[in-house]
Amino acid sequence: MTWLPHLLALLVAGPALADRWLFSPRGASRMGLYLRIVTWQAGTSALILSSSRPSAIWRAPGTAPGPWLGWTAVLAAMLFLAWIVVPLLRTGGEGRKKAAGFWPKTRRERAGWAVVAVISGIGEEIMFRGYLLHYFHVFPWQWDMVAAIGASCLLFGLGHLYQGAVSGARAAAAGLFFFGLFLGSGSLLLPIAAHVAGDLAGLLPSAWRRQR
Repeated sequence: MTWLPHLLALLVAGPALADRWLFSPRGASRMGLYLRIVTWQAGTSALILSSSRPSAIWRAPGTAPGPWLGWTAVLAAMLFLAWIVVPLLRTGGEGRKKAAGFWPKTRRERAGWAVVAVISGIGEEIMFRGYLLHYFHVFPWQWDMVAAIGASCLLFGLGHLYQGAVSGARAAAAGLFFFGLFLGSGSLLLPIAAHVAGDLAGLLPSAWRRQR
């Protein structure tokens, strides 16, 4: 079915391009917003996994398991601490004020955000790293690897504009980082782990303030 890859790509890219309407925090409860995000990511990821060869999603094109995994894991840990955890603890999440309608405030919302973090870490890696890289680079378009990565990162950034322009740009940059982990290790598991950890780090500022 030659139309199926395009349909799956549309299910990934469509909500990302329409994020300001689908995922806007204005006029919506945070839990309702979290539910929409989880429904899109979990549903689309399930369709991708059920209709694709596992190796096309979980293995980076042209890579094989090797010694890259060790140093890539160390690099991921260093960048994670330097880029996400330390700035959050130092600033108390000041950048989050620009998306106040999105970030959790109550205990129930923080629990909901934890679920979103796990689902997003898995689902977005399956969609934007696993599937879109294969879609653009291998089949059906066969673009150059750099162009395929660039297109995926652009869509990933656009899909976070509902959190603000800065968050959108940061998400696009994070996409490059996750692609580095994907291509470096050859497996989608490492970027999934880093992605989940990065999203869960969004809960750190409030926990840090409660301890002080």
